[in-house]
Amino acid sequence: MKKFLVFAALLLVTVSASALEPWKQDRSKRFVEGYGHISKSEGVNYSAGGAFVWGKQKTKGFFLGAGTGLRYVHSVHEIEDLGEGTRILYYGDEAVIPVFIRARFGRVRPGKVKPFLTADIGTAINFGKEANTKGFFFEPQIGLDLTENIYLTLGVDTRHFLRRSLISIRDVTGAIRDPEKKVQGIMSTGLSLHLGYSF
Repeated sequence: MKKFLVFAALLLVTVSASALEPWKQDRSKRFVEGYGHISKSEGVNYSAGGAFVWGKQKTKGFFLGAGTGLRYVHSVHEIEDLGEGTRILYYGDEAVIPVFIRARFGRVRPGKVKPFLTADIGTAINFGKEANTKGFFFEPQIGLDLTENIYLTLGVDTRHFLRRSLISIRDVTGAIRDPEKKVQGIMSTGLSLHLGYSF
């Protein structure tokens, strides 16, 4: 009986240790990636930058994490001739800091080419004087793990911009700028491309 109790105790400890082993392992996952965005809609021509994402692989098919980085935004400049002057719509070429949450759905099979879905939702922080580019953005993506560590995603990036319009009137004496400005929130949507490395 004593031997049976000792055996049962050892078996219980072994089973418990095996059950807890996955939680002892480091399930953290990190991503470093380059980013590009191009758009034909109102608000931006293109942007580029990089990001770092850190989070936890909750299950074999679900990752949840947070990220930040730096993006350069090249804006649209539209010029309309009004006869007596020129109306210029501008948004400002700016650097912004994205802060976002990322969720990724897809089976983890190291060493195999595999598709996955991911989505980023967050805000763009702008410390610039004009701060035309800032606020909410949402980016669903479809991706492909090319190797165990390298991946590529294509997404639809929707973001918020502030539009300011400036009236410039030119005459024979030079240029007189009317201080009238309009501020209007707009949404710009375009295609994004991410090339990243996970570790």
